[in-house]
Amino acid sequence: MKKIITFLLVVFMSMTFLTACKQDDGVKKVGFVTPYASNGFLAMLASGLEKSFVDAGYEWNIGVADFDVNKQIQQIENMITLEVDVLVVMAVDPTSLKDVLTTAKEKGVKVINFTTNTGVGDIFVGSDEKLIGQTVAELASAWIDTRFADASNGSVEVAILEFKGTPEAVHRSEGLQDIAKNSKVKIAVTQEVKNTRIDAQSAIENILLTYPNVKAVLTYNTGMALGVNDYALSQGAPIADLSAFGVFGSDNDPEVIAAIQASKENGSVLRGATQLGGPLEEVYALLVGFADKLIAGEDVPAEDIAVVYKIDPSNADNYVRK
Repeated sequence: MKKIITFLLVVFMSMTFLTACKQDDGVKKVGFVTPYASNGFLAMLASGLEKSFVDAGYEWNIGVADFDVNKQIQQIENMITLEVDVLVVMAVDPTSLKDVLTTAKEKGVKVINFTTNTGVGDIFVGSDEKLIGQTVAELASAWIDTRFADASNGSVEVAILEFKGTPEAVHRSEGLQDIAKNSKVKIAVTQEVKNTRIDAQSAIENILLTYPNVKAVLTYNTGMALGVNDYALSQGAPIADLSAFGVFGSDNDPEVIAAIQASKENGSVLRGATQLGGPLEEVYALLVGFADKLIAGEDVPAEDIAVVYKIDPSNADNYVRK
C-alpha cells in the first residue's frame, strides 16, 4: 500500500512540476481574431501585427472569420483552449461576442478590442468610425471644390458605396453622407455593397449605366475604392475625362498610396484616403505595449482613440513605407 501511495505521490509531483514548467516557461501567447483578411490593408495589418508580437517574444495565433459570427465565436473558444494570455479582437458583430469574451476574461485572458468595441474587454483601441467617414467626405469635398470650382449648386453628382456589416461600419457609412454639406454636390445614389474590391467594381459599372454624370465616388474603404479605380481605368468604362472623376476611401496600403500618387497625372482616379494614427508600426507597437502591460498587471486606459489623417496627392509621398 505504501508503495502505491509513494508511486501516486511521485506521479502527482511530476505532473505539478510539468504544469509549473508550462506556466513559467516565459512564452507569452497572443491571439488575433479578425472578420476577414481579404483586402490589402487587413492582410498587411495582420502581417505587421504578427511580426511585431513575435519580435516581442509572443507566440502568434490568428483566426480569420470570413464574416461568420459563429466561426469567430468558435475561434475565440479555440484561443481560450490554447490558453492565450492576450486576445486582440476585431469583431464581426460586437454584440454577439459578449458571452464568449466574458468566458475568456473569466479564464484570465486579457482582451484588447481593436477597431470594434464589444463592451467586454480590458481596453478599446480604435477610432471614431463616424469621423472616419466624415474625413473621407472632407477629402472628396476638397477635390470637388478644386476640380469644379465654378460649378453651380447641386450640379456635381456623387455616388456613395457603403457597407453596413457591423455597427461600426454603419457609423462610418453615415459619415460619408456628410458630402451633402458641399452645396455643389448632389448625391445621385447611395448603394450598399459587399466589402470587396470585385463587388465595388461591379457596383460602379452598374451605377454609371444609370447615372453617367457621376463625378465622385465615396467608398467605405480603399479596398472598395480600388475596385472603382479598376473599372474607371478599364477600356469599357464610360468616363470621357479621367481628370474629372475621383474616388475616395478609408485605410491605406502601398497599392493605395501608389494609386494616389499616380492620380496627380490621372494615371489613377483614387485621389484620397484616410489613415488612423501615425505609421502602422506605431499602431503595432501600441498594441504590443498594451499587451505587455496587461500581462504585467499594470494599469491601461479604458480606451485609446486614434487621430484620423488625410492622404491626398499633396502629401502621399510622406506615407510611402520605407
